[in-house]
Amino acid sequence: MLSVLRSAAIVAALGLGMLATPILADDPSPVPAQPAEEIMEGETSAEVEVSVAPENETVQVGDMVKDFSLTDIDGKTHSLSDYEGKIIVLSWTNPDCPFIVDHNKKRTVDALAEKYADKDVVVLQIDSTHTGTTERLVNMREEYDVKSPILEDYDGSIGRYFGAKTSPHVFVIDTEGKLVYSGAIDNAPMGKLNDGESENVNYAEAVVEDLLAGREVSYSTTKPYGCSVKYADAP
Repeated sequence: MLSVLRSAAIVAALGLGMLATPILADDPSPVPAQPAEEIMEGETSAEVEVSVAPENETVQVGDMVKDFSLTDIDGKTHSLSDYEGKIIVLSWTNPDCPFIVDHNKKRTVDALAEKYADKDVVVLQIDSTHTGTTERLVNMREEYDVKSPILEDYDGSIGRYFGAKTSPHVFVIDTEGKLVYSGAIDNAPMGKLNDGESENVNYAEAVVEDLLAGREVSYSTTKPYGCSVKYADAP
């Protein structure tokens, strides 16, 4: 009888011990952002995997652009309607992308903004990286003395609306609110001219010049290059 009681006591103790053992939750440590995926020379835009809204929800060149609002890294809200009657240049960015680092060093985007600052041309940068943070964009601004506003689109809604595929991917909107250009910022990724071309062409600048002169734009679409935009999984 005594041995039976002892056995029962041992079983009870083991049971209590199991109940007292804490159940550890999954590791709550944040997952580090993955390195930006480079789009290598020779790839076509169709080979870049990117989550883009269905065709009927993505603005196309020639379409009127819907109004939208995004907040910049200083907490200021920018709405497309704030810049009614102006030429608007949108350039997608990502601090981790080597193509963006190269353009930041060359001040490509800011130089465009400064050149046309007194001609009703607005230049805005947008980050749609789903793991993005304000801190990393502030660090980019401080390191490269970026002057143009940097807008946060971490849910990717505006990036998907425009069909932004890469950083940089540039879109130009005319004074009537129509999308007139979608593509690369220039023809020299990392300073190397595209095959078969002998001189550098800044597509964004060429389109702005055409619009200011009242001409039909010389370029409406070109193949964007850079790092693929890191959207979150589509809902």
